Amino acid sequence: MRKLLAVILLCFLAVASAFGQARKLPVGGTLGGTLGGTSPSDTIPILHWTFTGGMPPNVTEVGGVSVASFGGSNCLKVTVDGGGSDYIQQTIPSCSEYWLRMRFHITGADTAGWDNAEYIRVAKIAESGTENGKARIFILRDGADLKWCTFHTDDDGTGHTSGGTTLSTDTWYNIVCHIKKGNGTGILNLKVDGVEVTAVADWDNNATVHNQLFAGESASTLNAIYYIDNVRLYSPEGLP
Repeated sequence: MRKLLAVILLCFLAVASAFGQARKLPVGGTLGGTLGGTSPSDTIPILHWTFTGGMPPNVTEVGGVSVASFGGSNCLKVTVDGGGSDYIQQTIPSCSEYWLRMRFHITGADTAGWDNAEYIRVAKIAESGTENGKARIFILRDGADLKWCTFHTDDDGTGHTSGGTTLSTDTWYNIVCHIKKGNGTGILNLKVDGVEVTAVADWDNNATVHNQLFAGESASTLNAIYYIDNVRLYSPEGLP
């Protein structure tokens, strides 16, 4: 009987140990090496937004956001109607490094009316109460094309725009964004369907305390409708 109990205990400890290790993403490990590739099945996101049962818990809803059935599943629908803010927001664990994954689709009906150099915001990671040190994904009208871009600010508020890969409307995309703090060595890497859009490696954001995740538009005079689904945020520092 004692031997049986000992075997059961050892099995339990082995499973618990494996689960505990899976709760952290190895620094420079699989996800970093296959950025834009297959989702890591052996890690647990520190945040996961799905919309099957409605809005995720603990999010703040602002403006024209709703859960809508689209493309065979429930998604976050963002309706940008020419003014104000339309997004969801949640406080996240403050980490020095993140990988953000999401699916994105924008309809073409409204984007044809955008003027050159106009844009809408898609997602942002930032520190509460300041615009310094933030990272943002956005879509820019560049002549006849729409393009994926990123915008980031240094600790002193200096802004930088990067990217310029063309996207199509009425198409689902898989987005992966890698964000890492650093004193002139910070990283902002965006890939869309595995194609690199942004490869920043000199970001000065070491003093920033990232603790907020946004999905949607914070202020725009444009009209647009887009959908976001399966938002996952990972960190090498694991769950809190």
